[in-house]
Amino acid sequence: MKSIAIPSVVAKNFIYDGTVKSLNIASSKDYNVTGNKGVDAGRYTVTLSLTDPVKTVWSDGSTDDVVMTFTIAKAQVEIPAANAHKFVYNNKAQIYTLPADTLYEVSGNVQRAAGRYDVNVSLVDAKNYEWSDG
Repeated sequence: MKSIAIPSVVAKNFIYDGTVKSLNIASSKDYNVTGNKGVDAGRYTVTLSLTDPVKTVWSDGSTDDVVMTFTIAKAQVEIPAANAHKFVYNNKAQIYTLPADTLYEVSGNVQRAAGRYDVNVSLVDAKNYEWSDG
């Protein structure tokens, strides 16, 4: 039987940036690689299977599929600094402003009546991003 070296892998952890991530596994006619691409944050399972388990074995003597994993971590987004501006009632819409960013949305920041209000800031893509404070 022919012995096939199990590929070694260096990088297993990535940070989300919108591009395809994969393990750096050498290609070979002796095995197939499946599941080796990911874009979104999460954990991915990569499977290596011998193309001919009757005539070949892995270097450890098995013919079982070799399973590897890699992780794409969520990218961190800095929490916008609070606006310390104090508003005075004037019967007009008053706008609490934060630095513009495509990664988050601001709501509840336009008010007309006197009072105390909460301004909500939420991530647009919470699957791939998280606030820098975790």
